[in-house]
Amino acid sequence: MGSGENVNSGFPWFKFFPADYLNDSQLAMASLAVQGLWMRVICHLYHTNEPGKLLGSTEQLVRLLGCTGDELGKLLQEARLLKFAEVRECADGRVEIISRRMVRDQKARGDERRAAAERQRRRRGAVTPDVTGAVTLESDPDPDLELERDSRSNRESVQHRTSHSPGLGPRSRKKPLPKEFKLDEEMRAFALSIGREDPTGDFELFCNNALAHGYEYANWRAAFYKFLRTQFQFEPNGQPSPLPPLRVVAQTAKPKLPQDLGRPGFKSTMVWGTRILGIVRDEVGAWRWDPDRDYDTSVKSAAVHDKGATACQPGR
Repeated sequence: MGSGENVNSGFPWFKFFPADYLNDSQLAMASLAVQGLWMRVICHLYHTNEPGKLLGSTEQLVRLLGCTGDELGKLLQEARLLKFAEVRECADGRVEIISRRMVRDQKARGDERRAAAERQRRRRGAVTPDVTGAVTLESDPDPDLELERDSRSNRESVQHRTSHSPGLGPRSRKKPLPKEFKLDEEMRAFALSIGREDPTGDFELFCNNALAHGYEYANWRAAFYKFLRTQFQFEPNGQPSPLPPLRVVAQTAKPKLPQDLGRPGFKSTMVWGTRILGIVRDEVGAWRWDPDRDYDTSVKSAAVHDKGATACQPGR
């Protein structure tokens, strides 16, 4: 039956295309008994030392396929007649059964594996058959081993680039707001270039938010630029916020709105540090912010401050 190791031993299954099997007109003309025995032959063809070819004496094939001599003879006869398989008789009396489709598929699979291994060697700058054919063609490399080596090489390359490559250096660590971080002319010019009218106020708001929430950045200048672009993006028509930035860290977040419901359209105010925040009930009677009525008590009279507002409670 042949000697050597089956190249498909690591693959316990093979592709089967029902449409190709059913549309094979030559095989369809064979008897059902022959078609069933041919399926058993295909399974053994996959596990032979040379996939797609089955070689043995008549007695050996009968024992291997579990059929009778007459059933085997009918299979060989119809295969020769209908040519759905190739049957060869050797000089020593043995018979070789060949599946042309399986031989082609096995050859294409081997070519693809060798091409993949060659591409991996070229990517790593290794020797190729064009340079030293005698060395590289003596053995067929294991593609799984090549893939594992290539993956390990890629990981080591990434680690090398991120830690030792010139210009990149080690990856920067995030750190809290540095005390020496100040608004310089470059940052001010960037803020003005995107339409910010108060770079100093924006910078103070950014620092207050960072301290209040414990933000950490690897690049604080880049974080400030992103903050400016985000603020500018969400403000209506690109206009500055109606409230200037707070100078008190503890007051960087607005208080929570009351949860009670009331008459839609009713307006009131809430005290927020030195500021008065406008609130209004929406169409369902829930409180919403009314930024058009916000103001700072430091620039308005005390009489305006006392008009219709209590600390963190809706006015009456």
